[in-house]
Amino acid sequence: MSNLDFDDICASGAAIHTRFLPATNTKPARVSAKVEGIGPRVIVSYDHSLNMYQNHASAARSLCERLKWDGRWRGGTNNRGFSFVRVG
Repeated sequence: MSNLDFDDICASGAAIHTRFLPATNTKPARVSAKVEGIGPRVIVSYDHSLNMYQNHASAARSLCERLKWDGRWRGGTNNRGFSFVRVG
């Protein structure tokens, strides 16, 4: 689906960023994932059986699947949620 070239994006220092979206009157809690400045984003429901990191990793994984990106990823917290970078 995506014509985003993974190697070019990673060479530019891009990362997947996730953030928590709290519940509203009409929607449950969710986590969004996107690559800053480009492409689509995904929003997944927050799974209360998982911990916070696992929920953010799940959203990042969903975005990777949508973009057809593979490899090993590692993440850590930032001031708005989590960031994930490819490590292999």
